[in-house]
Amino acid sequence: MLPAASVLGSLLYFPSRKIVHIPAAAGLTFRELAFTTDDDIRLCGWWIS
Repeated sequence: MLPAASVLGSLLYFPSRKIVHIPAAAGLTFRELAFTTDDDIRLCGWWIS
């Protein structure tokens, strides 16, 4: 039987902050978007059309 910490660790996902592919690499048209929430958290993403 595996320890709980081992099982929980395998369920967590920590994405890299490094962008290795952009939608254009897949032939998609996109716009970069960014905005700041009311509690000063900056959110960034892509609008793919």
